[in-house]
Amino acid sequence: MSLYTALLFLLVSEVLVTRASRDGPPGADGSRAGARRKRQECRYGDYNHKDNICCSCPAGEYVEKHCTQNNPTSTKCLKCDEGFYTASSNSLESCERCRSCNENLLQEVEINCTYTKNAECKCMEGHYCAEHECKSCLPCDKCDGRKIVQPCTNKSNTICERQDQRTDHSTAIAVAFAVLIILIALLSMAWCIWKKKCTRGPLQPPDEPDEYDKMNPLLRDIDLSPHLYTIVDELGHKTVKELAIRSGIAQATIDMHVDSYPNNIREQCYNILKDWYERQGLENACNVLNNELRKMGQKTSADKLIQTFSKHVNKNKESA
Repeated sequence: MSLYTALLFLLVSEVLVTRASRDGPPGADGSRAGARRKRQECRYGDYNHKDNICCSCPAGEYVEKHCTQNNPTSTKCLKCDEGFYTASSNSLESCERCRSCNENLLQEVEINCTYTKNAECKCMEGHYCAEHECKSCLPCDKCDGRKIVQPCTNKSNTICERQDQRTDHSTAIAVAFAVLIILIALLSMAWCIWKKKCTRGPLQPPDEPDEYDKMNPLLRDIDLSPHLYTIVDELGHKTVKELAIRSGIAQATIDMHVDSYPNNIREQCYNILKDWYERQGLENACNVLNNELRKMGQKTSADKLIQTFSKHVNKNKESA
């Protein structure tokens, strides 16, 4: 055999060995390559389910049935029902309920809910929203004969020309009188408690376990939306998640909020609690929160929060 023939033989052998090692034998590695190819077929991304890679459902749909082993594209998706939505590709087993604009809070629909987007609310005419997310509406100020510097809009209150010194003096007297009345009321309550002649306050629910499911009429229609961060700070993330699970919120929904804010536990809990509040509705949310916390052994936190809500409600009534 000539030297040229020997060198050619060695070169061909090296090429064949290199290709064989790169492609690999059929079997487990081949299956993984197939799985990767199938995974690339997922148009809306993928997720893990029981150690399987499954294709996600698109926005506006949810997972009715997870995929089978080594078949990511076998995920079965269904379109959300009317009044429900999913805003992005997901692995949720149910759609999110659309936000309802509450007439009791002087809200009306600005953008209707679709299968892929939540509804957006705005204040009714003559009212404005003082928050970035419009959760409660306040009546626009009236200038009562004074010049309007800036009219009321959906996002800002009326700005009136400043009153003269006499009017400012009258306002100061009225404020001082209101503070005096409140101080007298607080001193009277303290005196009653000290003398042990006051009965249990109307906003404090009974302690007996069989009373935990009763609805206190004075806790109806209390808007908790301005207090969600206060509730989060009082309860902590463990209690917030336990409250959500006890109220029927899916673990997948909780995980979605956790994944959305991986480095901010407070925002995770705020969005979980926001979901919980929208599911309960304005009418029953305060009662449900109070009863559930007492069942969970969180009586002190329940009492503290109810006291905070009560002060806020009374303050709004006085300003109205």
